[in-house]
Amino acid sequence: MDEVDEPAFSMHEWGEGSPRAFRQLFIQYYPEFYAFAYSLLAERPSSVNSVTEAFFLLWKKREYLDSEKGIKALLYNTIRNSCLNYLKYKQQYPDTTVYLPQIKMDPSFPEETLHELLAYADRETEAR
Repeated sequence: MDEVDEPAFSMHEWGEGSPRAFRQLFIQYYPEFYAFAYSLLAERPSSVNSVTEAFFLLWKKREYLDSEKGIKALLYNTIRNSCLNYLKYKQQYPDTTVYLPQIKMDPSFPEETLHELLAYADRETEAR
């Protein structure tokens, strides 16, 4: 994934449901949101899954979000809630080893881009 040539995130493209805008947003914010999830869970796989799930939800709700501030708020709230729910669940069931996403990506999203983003997430978190 060549990030050097990647143009900045565009709210206009986002409003049109552009997978490219989603990709730009993912690359721009994934490290920040992964760090946030990891600060709550201290588990790499669960943090990756929580953040990925939040981005999947973001795509599903894209038509309702018209500002970058609203996008970030949805991501923070979704990640915080999923992490806290997982920690609560883990207290009840201590043998639980990883948070499993409950939300899947919309099938209309280009599969090639999805695989590219998941590989990016994996590389980003391995480096930490």
